[in-house]
Amino acid sequence: MKKLLLGLSLSLLASSAFAADAMVEEVAPVFSWTGGYIGLQAGYARGDGNIRQANGPGFIETDPDGFLGGVYAGYNYQMPNNIVIGAELDVVYANVDGSGQIFAAPGLPFPGGIGIEELKWSGAARLRLGYAVDRLLPYVAGGVAFGGIDASSNTVSGSFGDTFTG
Repeated sequence: MKKLLLGLSLSLLASSAFAADAMVEEVAPVFSWTGGYIGLQAGYARGDGNIRQANGPGFIETDPDGFLGGVYAGYNYQMPNNIVIGAELDVVYANVDGSGQIFAAPGLPFPGGIGIEELKWSGAARLRLGYAVDRLLPYVAGGVAFGGIDASSNTVSGSFGDTFTG
């Protein structure tokens, strides 16, 4: 009789533990875009440069190219209706330069004249507005960009440098 009671009580214990496990629902984790991030970026730039003389017909055509590398950081906030707002900053070291023939006028090169333009650094600040669909975030962004540009030539002493905004 004792064996029967012991067996019956063990089977009741096991079945109640199994029932308790079955009652716990598996809930899938929900992905959220809220949070900060930081990263590194690297790349290569290539372009068609064209420096025009401010007071006259002269110009320089350059084809700048070179390496870019920097850091970026930002923060996103996802609202309960899945709209995501965010802000991002980046700063980039640039070794992008190009040189070319100086022209006094179209088709008329300035003898021995070479001009150089260099992008030394760039950066940007952006705001983002998007709509989260799980791990997909289509968004639009807008902001302001800055770049440190130097220009020089072998025909005049010194160089010109400025920060451009766009």
